[in-house]
Amino acid sequence: MRGARYTVASGDRTLQVVDEKSPVPVASAARGAYTRYCGTVNAAGVNQLIAAPPAGHRIVVRYFVIQNESVVATTLSLRNGGVPTYRYLAQYQGDGLAAFFTAGDDWELSAAVPLNLFLSGANLHGYSVGFWVEAIP
Repeated sequence: MRGARYTVASGDRTLQVVDEKSPVPVASAARGAYTRYCGTVNAAGVNQLIAAPPAGHRIVVRYFVIQNESVVATTLSLRNGGVPTYRYLAQYQGDGLAAFFTAGDDWELSAAVPLNLFLSGANLHGYSVGFWVEAIP
């Protein structure tokens, strides 16, 4: 998996691969490089943030931050594929949801599913996510 790339589905995005000297997970044969993405989405319904990895692999999330950039209250739901896992009502502009996981307590998604964000309305939301893709043991 070293060097594998998984694309953000929409919005402006940047990609930063952290070098092996940093205190983040190191790529190996079973685990891809630690990657950070950020961007924006604004479609009502399901928005794919990270594409599904191949069969036998899963996305592992170290952190995520989602922020309402509009002035309209929006319910957001971060999803493990189609399963809602984190839900929040972003009532005002600047409201958001964030989680930072410690090593060994990372959010492991199910096999071969994307990381999705459901928005209750077509309102602009920014996001950042740090993750890697690993083979399921």
